[in-house]
Amino acid sequence: MYKKFVLLALAVPFFLTGCWDKKDPEDRAFIITLGADAAENGCHFTFAPANIETGEAEIYAAESETLSGAVAQVDTYTSRKTDLGQLKTVILGEGLLQDSARLDALLGELERSQAVSEKVMLLAADSAVACVEKAMKEDSKTGLFLWDFYKNTAEEVAVTKGIDLDTFLTERTERDGNG
Repeated sequence: MYKKFVLLALAVPFFLTGCWDKKDPEDRAFIITLGADAAENGCHFTFAPANIETGEAEIYAAESETLSGAVAQVDTYTSRKTDLGQLKTVILGEGLLQDSARLDALLGELERSQAVSEKVMLLAADSAVACVEKAMKEDSKTGLFLWDFYKNTAEEVAVTKGIDLDTFLTERTERDGNG
């Protein structure tokens, strides 16, 4: 009986390992900036990952009704898994801001996401795609933190005001859906 207990006690740890689904940091695309524009079939998402390698930084794009669908779509054509845990900025395009149903759907998905911080900065632009591409050309080696980009170009922009996701969602709730 004692031998069976010892054998069972030694075998149990082999079945309790927690590393079976691990993903190395080198195998992840840490998205720093997300651009979202309105499209015919939902939204056009532009993902700007941190450039952890030398060379040209790449931009991922996908068109989907939901952010999770766009992430899944990007994961199918890249070898790295899309990770929104380091997301710093979300740029909302003018067309998306004018479409309240799509905007509400995207904001709801960002709010419910376990990976996205409530302190992510929300920015508005005429075209989120163009804004992300321009910022990548300006600073592709440091990981693309667009809030600094906007602060440094304040005189070129009519209004420069920062607002995080949590504050924006709170204000929208208090104002019956207007932000």
